[in-house]
Amino acid sequence: LRSGDTGEDEGNRQERGEVYRILGGLSVLHGREEKAIGYFEQSLELNPDGEDARIKLANALARAGRFEEALPHYDLVLVAVPEHTETRIRRASALINLQRIDEALAEFDRALAADPGNAEARLDRKSTRLNSSHKPNSYAVFCLKKKKPFVTSVYTVFHPYVPPLRLHVTAHTYL
Repeated sequence: LRSGDTGEDEGNRQERGEVYRILGGLSVLHGREEKAIGYFEQSLELNPDGEDARIKLANALARAGRFEEALPHYDLVLVAVPEHTETRIRRASALINLQRIDEALAEFDRALAADPGNAEARLDRKSTRLNSSHKPNSYAVFCLKKKKPFVTSVYTVFHPYVPPLRLHVTAHTYL
């Protein structure tokens, strides 16, 4: 081999990138997000224009709680395909987890502008707006069994992934 010649052609690099993308997908299925992130990154090293690998990398980063790292990958996809509604919804979910509610609402609006009939974007936008203004409901109660007053707080927590999962968490604090 000559100096600087790796001995592989572009087609071989893309095939290897595709193999890493598939391995990343399998790792996601088995709940191994960090392993999947590594595979998707290797796929993108071999094929930097791999839109599917970039979306999957961003989604895996978000599932691993690395929302700030996921945003630039979502942005790159949206530069290439601005009307990609699912990516806009996922990006908005990452923004919600970063407590950047106004940006998330704007992202949902852009998703709805691209696809006005998208029920997922409409529902997620509505719940985000409601939850961002939601204050925990608290009320004092007297426990007859322990003969002590306690405060009950009810919080609504939502999970960013499809389908939207909303949990109502009740916390009791004895006074």
